[in-house]
Amino acid sequence: MTTRRITIIGAFVMAGLTLSACGASVKQTITSALHSIGSQPYVQMHLTASVSGTGAASTYESVLSKLSYDVSEQSTTGGPIDQSNGHVNSDIVVNVSGTPLLHLVQINDTLYVKIDFSTLTAFSQLSSTLSAEIPTAQLTFGDRWFEIPRSLLTSYLPTTQSDAQTPAETAAESKIIDAITAVIEKNPYSATSNGFEQTGTLDTLTAGVAPTIAALEHQTPSTVGHTPGTYHVALGLNGATATSASLGITAQGMTVALNATVSHDAIPISAPTGATIITPALIQSLGGSGL
Repeated sequence: MTTRRITIIGAFVMAGLTLSACGASVKQTITSALHSIGSQPYVQMHLTASVSGTGAASTYESVLSKLSYDVSEQSTTGGPIDQSNGHVNSDIVVNVSGTPLLHLVQINDTLYVKIDFSTLTAFSQLSSTLSAEIPTAQLTFGDRWFEIPRSLLTSYLPTTQSDAQTPAETAAESKIIDAITAVIEKNPYSATSNGFEQTGTLDTLTAGVAPTIAALEHQTPSTVGHTPGTYHVALGLNGATATSASLGITAQGMTVALNATVSHDAIPISAPTGATIITPALIQSLGGSGL
């Protein structure tokens, strides 16, 4: 699923750190860690991001500190999510200081949406014009479920892609993972209380990955210049199952970090009740009203 792959982008790098503990190759360890994400009928993930430092970092630091992202998936076949061939319901929430701003639920081919515009008042960075429009938006659309049938989505987005990964995407992802794990394998890493971590230079990471990316883009590899800065990755484990991951990059006085936790609680996903069905006629009426 796309949502899970987004999370894995920030997590798959860390799986190779378990090499010495598992007695397996880096590739085997990463394959096992990735498989653990979708190897059960349920999965929940919580993501946060942060930025710190001087200059541009100060602009985004307070915004990111308030935001978090939750995604939950449930296989409708009762089998592992990775083997459900698209038969997966999902529940996605964007939070502001722990309160849902945007809530999306996908049940089969139907999408449900709820927005709480009032949570935006937590951001002092909003212009006075936008802040003044929040009460009207909340009164008109806020904190209400809207149902969007797939037929309506495809009428406006006729080129929507399948959520399934193509063989080409899978092959490209595998090659990038191999390149990153080769970097991890060649550099020191250390054990933590529940997993492993590693700190290295961006020069090392860039030099190890750049040739693979150039090959995937059918370009001739070029000489990689100096990339000042460092990266830090960490992986938390419960046995062979990934439970947390983090990725941080420090460069030019700024540190950007992504943190994720993973669990597999049996939490069912169901359609909300009392949703207003969005139809073409309703959209036209809203457009005519100037909203």
